[in-house]
Amino acid sequence: MHANVSPWAWSPYYTVGNSLPSPACPKDKAWVHNINPAEVNSVTGASRTPTNGGHTMPDMAYLMNHALWDSFFFSGAAPRLAVSRSGSYPGVRSLTTQEVLNAFARGEDHLGNTRMRLHQPVGRPAAASAFAASGFHTPVTGQAPTGQRQMASYLLNDGAFNVNSTSVEAWTGFLASVRGVGLGAGAAGGAEARFPRVFGTATAQAAARNLRASSYWNGFVELTEAQLRALAQGIVDEVRARARFHQRTERDQEYPPTTPPGATGPRRFRGFPATVEPGTPFLGLTEFVNRYLGPTKQPGAHLSRSLYPIRSDGKETPSPSLDAAASKYFWTFGSGTLESAIGRADRTLGPSQTLGGRPTNGASLVAEVSHNWGSGGRRTAMPIGYFFRNVEVPAPDATAAYSSASDEANRAHNGLGAPGCLFQGDLLQALGPGLATRSDTFVIRAAGDGALRTEGSRGAVAVLELVVQRLPDYVDPRNAPEIAPADPALRLVNRNLGRRFRVVSARWLSPDRI
Repeated sequence: MHANVSPWAWSPYYTVGNSLPSPACPKDKAWVHNINPAEVNSVTGASRTPTNGGHTMPDMAYLMNHALWDSFFFSGAAPRLAVSRSGSYPGVRSLTTQEVLNAFARGEDHLGNTRMRLHQPVGRPAAASAFAASGFHTPVTGQAPTGQRQMASYLLNDGAFNVNSTSVEAWTGFLASVRGVGLGAGAAGGAEARFPRVFGTATAQAAARNLRASSYWNGFVELTEAQLRALAQGIVDEVRARARFHQRTERDQEYPPTTPPGATGPRRFRGFPATVEPGTPFLGLTEFVNRYLGPTKQPGAHLSRSLYPIRSDGKETPSPSLDAAASKYFWTFGSGTLESAIGRADRTLGPSQTLGGRPTNGASLVAEVSHNWGSGGRRTAMPIGYFFRNVEVPAPDATAAYSSASDEANRAHNGLGAPGCLFQGDLLQALGPGLATRSDTFVIRAAGDGALRTEGSRGAVAVLELVVQRLPDYVDPRNAPEIAPADPALRLVNRNLGRRFRVVSARWLSPDRI
């Protein structure tokens, strides 16, 4: 989250894991070019003719999340660094990558991602031999290392959590998994869950919800049991709500739902009538982490294809207007699932226990204030793009007609971004390694009964319960686990059946256990 990956000085920090839109990019685009368009003067109302060229402006949070959460795998196999503020890289390295791998293979230590557990794939070299083999993590004769492709076949994610879950109890338990961790002046073993933005000093305190308190700026967020449960309920409500809107990514803009609004489109399960409005799950972590893009005027990144005309007065609204379905889910265009869930929790908890809402002595942040960086209606120090309504954070359930001035509809405030204000990225920094959009362990029950000749009577009943787990190995182990599904070398049985399942446990159930 702290990596400064932006190429522009005016782009935001805290990109990875967060989801608020950039003021340099319209809501319906992940990036836009030729951003040197007609300007509407906020004082005179006069416009300026667009010019060719201009800049390409990305929504860095959206693009980084899209690249990292679904397209990369982070094993945690990396050097271990010592606590030091000086010295060369070799000097602060306490363990090399090879030493970390060797200790992990022997079962003596963990990887950087402590959820990873060692798995021995069928028909493959033992982990210790594979990790130590030439070319696994260092180049050989000019060839790139192959370990980054092989590593996942030796790992299982312990306790991965499916973000499509709609169980409040399950989400409460998952959020509480960080409970009891000592931090700053907070002793270990407590009932609170702590989500720090940074690891501060040994005297750092849990943040007071007061803009003038020093702990709001140098402390950390600490959640009680009641706050965790409110957040879990907010996440479940948000997951259910977002499942019903299907224009989420650039792909959906390329293949939009058919008209009229509500008709069956590419995201819908076939056979459902238009009035049913069936939900579809998050198909990747990108959809869970990122804001939705919603509909657009035309696919493509040119500014003229956006629904949001650029203005210098912070009053940009979709043109043409959004249809009823998109307007209903407008808040999803301004923040990701967890960020919106924080807003839902704040609504339940109230101002005294707010997680990310306006603190005491804080003030609301609206576009009409934040755009006014110049004088006389002319630009002085503005960034190149100015979609200033993007600084507002529409509260959950806010439609396209929400009021900027309403604290209930606009969550943005002048303490947003301080360590005492809970961000989506704070939650993902702690819980991200355990997230998934599918399950790999399943409970399967099969039942049968023996019919009797006597009418109305019932014979013996048998119920078998299996717990099965999907593994990295293919059904036919003659294909290595790292072989891609599209590889022509993949054997037919593996192309048809995919990965291997193993039975973890089996038991017979009595009828009263069903």
